[in-house]
Amino acid sequence: MPGTWRGAPHNTRLSCVITRVTHAWLVEEARRIDAGLTVADVVRGAIAYLRMQPDYVREAVIKATKAAPPDEEAGSGQDQRA
Repeated sequence: MPGTWRGAPHNTRLSCVITRVTHAWLVEEARRIDAGLTVADVVRGAIAYLRMQPDYVREAVIKATKAAPPDEEAGSGQDQRA
């Protein structure tokens, strides 16, 4: 069925490894939206929004993400976890 999320029907734990540049951007977005939000809140909101999209939109986002050039700090060896 188009647009149906096929993920687990319960909460799952997800670890994301991000660069310092991405982490800083997420912190600024969280502050811009609401002073009480955390980086994890912004990521959860983005994932929830993506889950509501039709399959072809999710597939396009995944394809674009894989094709995107790495951040300038990708090779720094210093991972940030959200």
